[in-house]
Amino acid sequence: MDTKNSAFRDLKLYIEELIPLDRDYLHILVGAMLFAIYFVWTIVQRKRIRAHEAIGTVLFIAVVGELLDIHDDILEHEHPDIAESLKDIILTASVPIAVVFGRVILRKAIVSWRNFQP
Repeated sequence: MDTKNSAFRDLKLYIEELIPLDRDYLHILVGAMLFAIYFVWTIVQRKRIRAHEAIGTVLFIAVVGELLDIHDDILEHEHPDIAESLKDIILTASVPIAVVFGRVILRKAIVSWRNFQP
């Protein structure tokens, strides 16, 4: 079927062409970039970095992106792959979640190390 792609799908195809990585790795890269942008933005705004806001921001953008994908699939008379969309959302949020939980674990380890008395 010869249909015109949406601007969102054209952008995704352009990025996939520009960066020679597997789509899964691209989702991880996008999540890391969104997390870095949030991090820099909060520093510039002189606000406190909040873990739930960082993860929530990345998750929100990932969900919106997947909803646009599903919308494009429906317009092209394709059946949207919900499982693939959920996987993409999880991959996109994986770096922020790993960083936040890694920080929590590291912080607890440092506190218990400081309180260690032989």
